[in-house]
Order: sequence, then C-alpha cells, then structure tokens
Amino acid sequence: LASEYDNIVIYCARGGMRSGSVCNLFASLGMSIYKLEGGYKAYRNYVLEYLDNIMNVKNFIVVHGLTGVGKTDLLNILDEKNVDNIDLEGIAKNSGSTFGFITHDKKPPTQKKFESKIFEKIFFSNSDYIFIESESKRVGHVLTPNNIYDAIVRDGYHILLECSLENRVKRLCRDYVYNKDENNLEVLKDCINKFRKRLGHNKVDEYINLLEEGKYEELVEKYLVEYYDSLYMHSVDKYKYNEVINFDNVDVAVEEVIKFHKSAMEGAIKC
Repeated sequence: LASEYDNIVIYCARGGMRSGSVCNLFASLGMSIYKLEGGYKAYRNYVLEYLDNIMNVKNFIVVHGLTGVGKTDLLNILDEKNVDNIDLEGIAKNSGSTFGFITHDKKPPTQKKFESKIFEKIFFSNSDYIFIESESKRVGHVLTPNNIYDAIVRDGYHILLECSLENRVKRLCRDYVYNKDENNLEVLKDCINKFRKRLGHNKVDEYINLLEEGKYEELVEKYLVEYYDSLYMHSVDKYKYNEVINFDNVDVAVEEVIKFHKSAMEGAIKC
C-alpha cells in the first residue's frame, strides 16, 4: 500500500477504536497513515453540508438538447480539455431513459456514492463555472441532491445544443448498437417491448422488425420522430437560453462553448 499510494487514510463508521487500532498497527510498521476523525459519519455529514451550501458560490452552465444531440460527447471533450464539468449520467451509470443502462457497463452507485462523486467534482473544480447536463431529478436509480437540482433548473446559465437528425441518429446507433455485442440486440428488444401499452402492439412490432432486420438507423429515426422528440420537447422549450450552438461541426462548437465559459468567468454574460 505504501509503495502504491502517496497518502493512505483509514476510517471506520465513527472514527473510534477500530480505525485507531489499524492506524497504530501500520504506524508500528513504519508506514505513514492518516485517520479520518469522526469516521465515515463525519465525512458524510460534511458532504451533505457542502452540497447544501456550495451553490451560493459555484454556478452551473447547463447544457440542454434533444437526445443524441451530443451533450455527453461535449462533456467528455471538455473533460479532456480540463474544463470543469459534471457528467451526472456517467456518475449514475445510467443515461436517464428506458434504454439508459445500456450505455454503461458498470453497476450503478448507491445514493451516498452518487452524492460523494458530485461532491468530489465540485470540491476539486478549478472554476466557479461548471458545465452540467440538464437532467430530471432522478437519474437511473439515484436522485440528484435538492440544492444541486435547484441550481440546474432555476439558476445559472443555459446553453442549447442542436444538430441534424441524421447526426443524432448516427450518435445514438454508435452508443446503443454499434459499440455493443450481439447480445445487446436482445436487450434492446426487451426495452422496446416495454412500450407496448404506450405505443400499441402494431408500432412496437414494427420497431422490433426493423431491429431484427438490422435497420438500426431507420428504427432510431422513427422512434425519435414518432415518439421521443415530441415527448421531451417541452423540457427544451421551457428555458430561455444564453446561447444556442450547432453541434454538427464538433470542433467549431467546442470552441464556441469554451468561449462562452471564458465570458461567463469574466462576468460578461448575465444569467
């Protein structure tokens, strides 16, 4: 452990004798060890208090757009460029829909783990302006903390991403079909079958036939045009946007987003 990590922190539930005994043992072996005072309970209380108050200081730049427009792609690119962002779907291991679990291979976190990851992203951020994707309060199996969610829907800056239907379809096929193994087609079929009450047997049978025939892009386009876009357009239309950015040319769009971020930090843009 000492050779693998620069700092080792030992904790138990409340920072009592259990963690103290382990620290004493490691210290007797010449290892430099830290003990978390108050244990996990103290850490947990600190996280909750921090999340309750930090948005008095920090600001979100909220990225909106219809599914497949590239919101997560944008956050990943910003991450590569060391621009502060929080990918709630990535942390939750769920893209927030009936199909949301497909794009994530790992087990979803507990509510406490989810909140701790959000805490870490904000605590270690370099800027007071953090990009975050517009989400419903529930993301997969977890809930966005109240104060964080309020800051997303009520405060901050709002950017709308747009792109062609063709590029949206290609992006969704990439994430849900082409980057997965053959077994994923059965998973997709199970998900589509869940819409029978909502869309009717004829429409669902049509979608499944397209899936089985390998007409993935036609299936996705029909699903977006005939159902999904109209269902979620209200969540896009209810905001007034500081900036509308076309994401068909990703490089140009990213430059515009980073320029917006710089202007926000300089106080040149008002909420």
